[in-house]
Amino acid sequence: MRKRSRAAAAFDSARRILKRRLAENPDDERIHLELGLAYAGLGLRSQAIREGKIAVQSWAARGHSLILDRFRTSLATIYLLLGDHDQALELIADQLSKPSRMSIHLLQLHPLWDPVRDHPRYLRLVQQYGDVQTQELSDNKQSQ
Repeated sequence: MRKRSRAAAAFDSARRILKRRLAENPDDERIHLELGLAYAGLGLRSQAIREGKIAVQSWAARGHSLILDRFRTSLATIYLLLGDHDQALELIADQLSKPSRMSIHLLQLHPLWDPVRDHPRYLRLVQQYGDVQTQELSDNKQSQ
């Protein structure tokens, strides 16, 4: 219980700082994204999703795929923190379906994703992409 109250205090502190920074820089997508994560940590669903989507949509309009990829992973994290596992895994499935920084191995190893380990969609993703990405790694190693 004590860890939760400390976490809530940290998320609230981050929220206050980020809101001030956003007032000074309203077009900074990074601040929107981080504020979305802070809101998610506080369980403020609509605010968290709104801020995450603002960041993703803004970078999508710019066409900068590497940063957009990172932002989409963060939006999936927002959904995960809010307990919306279906939506989080939907975003991750989209990233796994094309070249991105997300990999099935990262998904399997990162403790953030522990809450969805038994989720049917997660298990399908592991089955669908686990062997493919392992084979790609093996092929790349052999060609070097």
